[in-house]
Amino acid sequence: MAKQSRQLSEDALIKFCADIFPQGESPDRFVNEARFGLSRILPSLLLLEAPNPAILEVGAGSCILSSYLASTGLAVTALEPLGPEFSFFADLQGRVLDHCRREGIALKLVRTNGEQLDLPGQFDFSFTINALEHMSDPLCTIDNMHRSLKSGGS
Repeated sequence: MAKQSRQLSEDALIKFCADIFPQGESPDRFVNEARFGLSRILPSLLLLEAPNPAILEVGAGSCILSSYLASTGLAVTALEPLGPEFSFFADLQGRVLDHCRREGIALKLVRTNGEQLDLPGQFDFSFTINALEHMSDPLCTIDNMHRSLKSGGS
């Protein structure tokens, strides 16, 4: 596995967020969601053998977790349609994406939903955290996520 994943940690994620949000303005709920997501995927990321694994997050919401992963040098694509029912993410996501632009963090953002995901064979690892229940056809999304994986991906 690439050295980047071994450097991933909740402490580094918190520091990454502190660089985005001024003291006292940290959106704790969303930072904690990103910490939870990292805790769920980190064991799997550590098992990846690709030298620079391509990662897909489906339902990226605020893009905090995807941006953090991209900040470590991982090739990350965040899928987030940002529909009207989740418009509350717009400002937060905008701040995260502005930070990425300022810092030269290469995060690819795809504005579609999981049911329309059509990126076959591009990723070594695909995940979703707390998003399937918001999709009209979660099984279709899971099928599309599976199709998005390279041979041997997870």
